[in-house]
This record gives sequence, C-alpha cells and structure tokens, in this order.
Amino acid sequence: MKILFFVENNHCGGMDSFFANVINHWPHPEDELCLVCNEDHPGLPNIRSATVRRCEFVAHDIPLNWSVADRWLGFLPAPLRRLFRPLLRVGLFPYQLHRLRKLFRELRGDRLLVVNGAYPGGESCRLANIAWQQTGGAPAVHNIHNFAVPPRPLLALYENWIDRRLEASVHAYIGVSRCCAESLRLRPALADSVKIRHVYNGVAAPRDDERAPVDLRARLGIGDAPLCLMLATYEPRKGHTFLFEAFRRVHELFSQAHLVICGDGTEAERAEVERLRARLAPNANIHLLEFIPGGSKLIRQADMLIVASQEWESFGLTVIASAGSWHHNDLFKHYAARAADGGSRLVALQHGGTYGVHDYVPHYHHEKKIAELFLSWGWKSRDCANVRPFVSSKLSRLPARPLGEAGEGILYIGTAEPRYSTYLQTRPHQYSRYLEWQRRFLGALPVARQQELLVRLYPVDFGWNLEKRWREWAPSVRKDPGRSLHESFHAARIVVI
Repeated sequence: MKILFFVENNHCGGMDSFFANVINHWPHPEDELCLVCNEDHPGLPNIRSATVRRCEFVAHDIPLNWSVADRWLGFLPAPLRRLFRPLLRVGLFPYQLHRLRKLFRELRGDRLLVVNGAYPGGESCRLANIAWQQTGGAPAVHNIHNFAVPPRPLLALYENWIDRRLEASVHAYIGVSRCCAESLRLRPALADSVKIRHVYNGVAAPRDDERAPVDLRARLGIGDAPLCLMLATYEPRKGHTFLFEAFRRVHELFSQAHLVICGDGTEAERAEVERLRARLAPNANIHLLEFIPGGSKLIRQADMLIVASQEWESFGLTVIASAGSWHHNDLFKHYAARAADGGSRLVALQHGGTYGVHDYVPHYHHEKKIAELFLSWGWKSRDCANVRPFVSSKLSRLPARPLGEAGEGILYIGTAEPRYSTYLQTRPHQYSRYLEWQRRFLGALPVARQQELLVRLYPVDFGWNLEKRWREWAPSVRKDPGRSLHESFHAARIVVI
C-alpha cells in the first residue's frame, strides 16, 4: 500500500520532527511511504536527513498565498502583505485545486494523511483532502497540530463553503490533543461533525549513543555555567515576553546563569524577539540562536529545559509542575496521570515537609521517583539523579538588599532536631550526620574567614548544646545577635544555609 503524507510549511521545527518520527516508526514495513511538501519549506532537508526508513520525497511548486505575497508583494511592509493573503487564498483556489488533482493522479497513492498546523492553516492542506476525494481516493484524514479559529468575518462565506466541502471529503479529523481537536467546533460547518478525534503525538525514545549536533557550552564559551534551554520558534505565542521577564529575575539572583533559545523564525520575528530581550533583560546572559537540526539531542547539555508559552499550545507534550498537589489535590493527580500517559513531563518542586533533611518521608520518595525532574531547595540526593538543586521559593521572596549596600562578613544559618527519640520525631541519628557536616564546613574555612563567621543557631537547642559545640570547634566564631532573619540577611555579604 502506498501512503501519501501531505504538508504545507514555512518554518523549521516540531512538524519536521513529527514527520521524521512517523516515517521512522511506521508500523507496516511493507508499505511504500511518500511525503509531499512545498519545495520552499526550509525544513525539508532536515526531514530527509532524519529519516532512516525508505521514503519518497516530492517537492511541488504549487503557488501558495504566503509565498506569492512574499514574492510579488515583497516591496510592501509585512503587515500589508498579510492583508492580501486572504484574498490570494480565494484567488488561487481554482488553480491550486487543479494542480493538486493532477499531482495525486500522478502519484497513485492508496491512502492520504494531510498534516496541517492550525486551522484553517495552510490552504493547500484543506484543498488536498478535497482534491483527493475528487480523484476517487479512499477516505483520507486531516490532522491538525494547533487550534482552530473562527472564520474571518470578511471571508466567512468562502471559509464555511470550503469547510463544508472538506467535511464531505474526509474520513476523520485528528487533533494532537482533545482540546485541539474540539476547537474545530468553533467552525460553524464543523460544529456538529462526528468525525473529530484526537491522538496524542509520540516521541522517539532517546538513545544513550545519540550525539548532539552542536556543543552549546563550547560554542558559547560558557564552561560549566548553569544553562537553561528553550527549543521553539520565534513566534509571539511561544512566550518570549514572559520568559525574558522571568529570566531577568533569575539573572539578579544567579548572574552566571545562561539562557539559550534555538529556533526558526522570519527576520521580522527574530528582530521582535531581540527587541524584547534588549528591553526586558538587557544585562542577562541570553543567546538567540538559529534552528539546529536534531535540537532535541541538545536537551542533555542543559540544566533546565524551558517551556515558556502559556497559551496557544495544543500538544500534550508539555511540562506539568507541582509543589503540594501530589497528595491532596485529586483533580490534579488524575490530570497529571493522564497527561503523563500522553507524553507530558512531570516536574516536582520542593515545598517543605523536611524533604532532603529526613530519610523517612514517604511523600518525598514518592514524588522524586514519579517525577522526571525534582527541583530541590539547593541540595542533591544520594540515590536519585533527577533531583536538581534550585532556588527556594521562600528565600527568593525575601526583600532585596538596597543597591549600594554590600554587607559584610558571612552569616551561617543552622537548624536543630530533638536529640532524643519521641513519638513524632524519630530521626536523631541523621542529625548527628548534620553536625558532622557543620564541623567539616567550618574546618574547610581559612582561619581569617572563620573570624568573619557569624552563626545564627536554631532558637530551640533540643539538648544538643549547639552553642558549646561551635565554641569548641572555633572559639573565634561569633553568635548572631537577636535580630530578625531579614535584618541578618541584609547585613551579611554571604549567607550559608
């Protein structure tokens, strides 16, 4: 059986990865596969290089509304060119339909899968299903990867007419998530369709021997500095404004951190993102790079993968993060479980509960095992590699020190545990290890730095004689006076917790 895939695209990115995965993992090896795509799609070479299964690639030259607008109206500003595109949709319709019928007769396929972005999306995608049905092809599928929008008022008559013809031509509409598929009902001609389905996208399992196409740290000369990575196009919906506002705060707390963005985009889109960066986070370490084929292999080089978009993302392959909802929010637990089954990444955020301090905390062990990533308040786990040190949300809300006030000395903040076992506290043996860690920390400090050290002990001693221990370890160490925690923070140059 010969399977035809049809797509209209003008951006490198996730759609290319989708086709590579579909082709490489097609379940029937006896089938003949063929991908039909517009010849000016910049990602077509990337799909070719990423496929290991045999597949025919057909690059057509059928004129598309956006390519015609850019080619013949390039002298106009981009906003004006966009105004002409809807008119070109209508004007090019008869010729595109004729060319598509001719193309499908020549290819002699048995089945057709049209892959669209948003809806209505690429006009040739909708017309491909109609042309296929007119040539007597078997029932075909129209797949959408983003949300549908209502018809434009000025073109509603044409839009609804095409939708009705499409409804009569397809066997099924398939969205990449339920909300994506159901958005098709915003179209009056499709509101009552019984053909709407959803199938979550899959991803290829990573291999240990995979090599990234680029060493980001070497290319940027950042060594082992913390690296946050975002893989996305430079479209506005990807959340660059929110990302830069957030990373500006990250830079204020961790000036050595770097943000790397890899993606495709038009010159205008990239210029707008650069303007946002210059306005919102001019001093932060932000690197705007081009699209890198095989970019998913870059993820292992990063300390954190960023998903900045907060709306208009239809995929199930998103990050779901939670602090305390793992135990007490049943609605969230069901949602997280279904999303994980659909390929979402679960991220756990520390929320207290003596996590990282006490060994016998079942909730903590449960969270770090089910989550792909567990962000702690600055500590690592002895038995779980997915625990990554991160900022404490409680400490990050402390008032910032006024500019120009550098503080002085080193403030060490300790804690305490009951020395003897009780009904509620049964972990004194672990606190002994904590005291030994304190002693080793002090021993690692030069004598000059010990003299600068100011120790803030837990207000309840629990029988450990903490002040006496510190004086025996280092008589020069001073005890922090009875100030508020905020005052002690602001007075110190370095705070050790």
